This record gives sequence, C-alpha cells and structure tokens, in this order.
Amino acid sequence: MIAVRKFSIVAFIFFAGLFSFNLLFAQGLFRERSHVEFNYCLYDLPGDTISTNQIMILFSVPYDNLLFEKQGDSFYSSVIWTVTLTGKPNSVVFTKDLTDSVQVSSFKETLALNKFFSHNLSVTLKPGEYTVTIRLHDKISNAHTLRSGKFIAKDFNKYPVNVSDLIILKKIPGAVLNPGNIWPRFMPVTADSVFLYADVTSPKIQKTVSLSLEIQSLNGQTIHKQKTELTLTGWKTPFARSLNISGLSDGRYKLKLSVLNIKSSPGYQYLWVRKKMKSILKGNLTAILEPMQYIMNHSDWIRLKHAAGEKRKKLFQEFWQKRNPLPNSKTNPLLEEFHRRVQSADEDFSYSKTPGWKTDRGRIYIIYGPPDDIYTNNTNIFSSVPPYIIWTYYDLRLKFVFVDELNTGDFRLVSRETF
Repeated sequence: MIAVRKFSIVAFIFFAGLFSFNLLFAQGLFRERSHVEFNYCLYDLPGDTISTNQIMILFSVPYDNLLFEKQGDSFYSSVIWTVTLTGKPNSVVFTKDLTDSVQVSSFKETLALNKFFSHNLSVTLKPGEYTVTIRLHDKISNAHTLRSGKFIAKDFNKYPVNVSDLIILKKIPGAVLNPGNIWPRFMPVTADSVFLYADVTSPKIQKTVSLSLEIQSLNGQTIHKQKTELTLTGWKTPFARSLNISGLSDGRYKLKLSVLNIKSSPGYQYLWVRKKMKSILKGNLTAILEPMQYIMNHSDWIRLKHAAGEKRKKLFQEFWQKRNPLPNSKTNPLLEEFHRRVQSADEDFSYSKTPGWKTDRGRIYIIYGPPDDIYTNNTNIFSSVPPYIIWTYYDLRLKFVFVDELNTGDFRLVSRETF
C-alpha cells in the first residue's frame, strides 16, 4: 500500500511573511502531517425538562485536511474522534468514541473542500461550568490533534424569561436542527438570507412577549435592529425567523436576541458572512492586477504590470494556474478568494480618493482576510487619544493596530504584534 501525501496551500510568500488564506482552502504545498486542523462549535439549549440543558456539539474536518492511502484503484481514509465533557472537580460526565472511514475512487475527491467527516452530538447536562475536549486521530498519518474549551451551561431558571444560544439555519422546513440545515459558526454564510432558531424558556409566564434581534460588530456597535413578538406556550417555546443579511459586508458579526421589558437573559451567536463572488476575468484585469503586488515576487509583478494584451493575460493565467488547488477544474477558489477580498477592501476601506486596496487596512485584509476580532476605541474629537482600531487574528496569533492620527478617517498601520 502506498500512502498518498497531500498538499497544503495555506500561504503565498508576502515580503518576509506569509500570505495566509483561511483553513477552508484546499492544499498545495507539500508537507508531512503531524497535526490535522478541524473545527467545532457547541450550542447551549434547554432540555426537555426544567433544570436540564441540551448541549449540541458540531465538529467537522474536510477530506482535504486528511491523509488518504491508495488501495488498488481507490483511496481510503479513516479517523477516530474522542469527545469528552468534564465538570468540576475534573469529573468526566460524558465520553464517546466515533470512527469515520471513507473510500473514494479518485485523488481529486481526496482534495474536496465540500466533503467532510462531520458529526453532531447531543448531551443532557445540568447547569454549570464544563470543559469540552475533542481528540482527532488520523489513522493513516497517525496525526493526533486535541482541542478543548470551557463553556457554561446556562441556568434557564435564573430569570423569568431566558433565551438559548441562537442557531443559524439554511432553511426552516424539514428537520430544523438537522446538522445539514445548520450553518456552524466556523463556516462562512454565503446566502443573502438565513433563518434563526432559538428556544425561549419561561417556567411561569405564558403570554406574548416582545423580542429584540440585533446584529452587532464584534466591538459591540449595533448595525441592525428589529423587533418581533413571540407567544410563550410553556417551558420552552421555539423561535424561528428569517434574517436578510444581503447588506452586510464580508466579516464576522455578533447576533443578540433579547426579551424586552421583562427581566431575562439574552441569547447570542456569531455570524461569519462571505458574499457570493461576482464574475472574474471578464474584460479588464486591472481591478485585481495592482493588488497582486502584495502576493507576488516584485520583479514578476513588474513584468506582469508592464505586459499588454494577450501577453498580460497569459502571465496572469500562468500565475494563478500554478496555485490552483483544483488544477483540473474550471474554477480556482484561491483566485476567487483573492478577488473577493479586493472587492471587500474597496467597499469598506476606501478613503477620500484612495481605493480601499491601497489603504493599510485594505492591504492587511487582502493578505490575511477578515479579522477574528475588531476593537475600536470610543473617542471623540476633543480626546487627547486619537481614534484607533485593533484587528486580532487568533489562529495566526497576530494583532494589528491602526491609528487615525489626524482624526480624519485615515487609519494607518502603526503596530504588528505576535502573541
């Protein structure tokens, strides 16, 4: 049996650093696997009986993050998941092993970004603080990856009315909480509208209540707010509403659902928006030619910039074809992602007559994508502290500080830190 070594495109060379795209990209630079990236998230929902919680855990790894082994004319992969929940004091309240195996007929399928080993588990717990630990063992490469995090199972009896975590759904009909109907927060939402689901609990109140649904930036600024009503019918009442997100720019947001005029605890969720791509390479290449200087060798970029007509088009296509994670496909997800980032930079960071891609924030956005967290200081024109913005990329362990020295809206990069 011959092990098929996989490739990982996670970066382009950028000056002395890396041009990093997010983990959803297919892979392209050869390396052995000692670590396999996977994603997980959990949702805190009320249980079927009072004083219990239903914790739903979703975890997933795409095929292209794994090693496949060639067996005859097909390719084989297998992993073991171990999920453990620990309470206090270090008492194991739940543990389960899950095995996934798959056999595909072509190497191209092993690079699939839209095929996953995915699971969801539902565990009944009492309110309290817990730690979730998920261990992934790739049996072919023998790589082990361990991820863990603390969470609090809310006490849904604490207030007269309480709201569970929000769950972002693709559509309402059918099995509402079927894993295939959920947009986990580690997956970008590309649709123009989604549905939101939550459980609203009330042990005693049975009447119509007013709810406020907010979309916030990660630093707490309200971008959109709408009111709705819900008639409470018992211990828990399902809430399901559509939400139009077509007006949101690419990036991450926070959703908040709260009850008005009654002492209550709100529900939250994170939303990662990624717009659908506009057409690429139809007509003028200028829109993305200039920003390519951020990701190319300088001499190669100068040669491309000064080429004309068919020669420019050929050099452009050669550059991107060498970096296509799906070389036999008519699409190039890496090029599409680059184009999308340039569009978003121009839409969100343009200043005066300077296009967004030329600004410091635009450059960092194109190279690293949307930040995981954005902090903006709340200042005014009379403050001695100039406006500043901090972008944090947790997976890359990078932090960028932009300062508007003249208080004109022109934020310049003043600090790049690792942590």
